[in-house]
Amino acid sequence: YRPSLGGNMEYIITKNNRKPNNVIIDKPYNDSLEYDIEFISLNKIDDNFITICDWLLNQNDYRPFMYHQWKSMFHYANCVFTNPEKIEAYGVDGWGIYGIKATMKMDSSFLWKKTKNTFNTSSTKTFTLNNISELRGYTYPTLIIKTGSTGGDITIQNVSDNNKLIVIKETLPNDTITISSYPRTITSLLSDKQTIYNNFNKSFPRLLQKTNSIGVVGDVTQLTYEYNEGKLLV
Repeated sequence: YRPSLGGNMEYIITKNNRKPNNVIIDKPYNDSLEYDIEFISLNKIDDNFITICDWLLNQNDYRPFMYHQWKSMFHYANCVFTNPEKIEAYGVDGWGIYGIKATMKMDSSFLWKKTKNTFNTSSTKTFTLNNISELRGYTYPTLIIKTGSTGGDITIQNVSDNNKLIVIKETLPNDTITISSYPRTITSLLSDKQTIYNNFNKSFPRLLQKTNSIGVVGDVTQLTYEYNEGKLLV
């Protein structure tokens, strides 16, 4: 794969769907992939070679690498680049450095896609979330709950997952509550940390592959599930 160094490739710090921190770990969730990759520029990059290496290589955290192929559109790999080598050649600017060869190390054999599913639960209290991730086992999302004008006790049940219950008591009206599975946290826009934690049954959200039949009891106007959808690369 030979993308241009002058392209629109953008790197930001990210995390995968199982790990709370943006750091490289000794034991990845899935078997990692590793292969050689070359970045080629139409013009000589001698003057910018050190800057590019500092930006691209020898990082201590995973960065997203986008795949612009139709089967993997909008998916990215969590990866780092190691073992850099200059690619020297004679080109349009004469002899010089026209690229970098490196080893690309991915955190797993999956590509990832940031996914958001939002459901209006003001009137409809049951819905189906179809998790098309190819990740085996559970997907652990961030769940964002918006309460209505009344508040009170709320229950969210995943019937497909052995009737798993998320219960929060005494919620405030017009609040936004966020529950994260990794790291395990619950926060409220209006309640203090200790109160919302004490009123929570400590059952953190998770999704099965494919069908998740979910029911809501209480004054909940909107539910949003945010997670990284996995696509098997090989």
